[in-house]
Amino acid sequence: RNVYFTKAEIHRKHGGGVDRNGMAYMWGSNSMGQLGCGDRVLKNTPTRVLRLLNATSLSLGLTHSAAIDSQHQLWTWGDLGEGRLGHGSQYREVKVIRDGIPSKERQKIDFLVEPKRVEFFRAR
Repeated sequence: RNVYFTKAEIHRKHGGGVDRNGMAYMWGSNSMGQLGCGDRVLKNTPTRVLRLLNATSLSLGLTHSAAIDSQHQLWTWGDLGEGRLGHGSQYREVKVIRDGIPSKERQKIDFLVEPKRVEFFRAR
């Protein structure tokens, strides 16, 4: 299947494009999930970005990426460091066993391997 890009962005170690149907594709380095394809494996050819439909633009940083969709929603993924993705601190709950006793702990997440919509809140 041929993909016809209408927009493209190339950064130092990864690139991306949006096709005429609004599908986003990424390729290159993926050390922090900046390709948005669900893993951290380098991709030598364009690979579809997960969860992102109707993209209108892309912006790439060294280890993170962002897109805006046709509904003017901002999506970001990749390196979460220093709050650059706009999601605040992210945690996941994991099961651990200490001294034979199972429990749950919160672990900080350092990266997102697929796009997440940025939520904006109004100050009260």
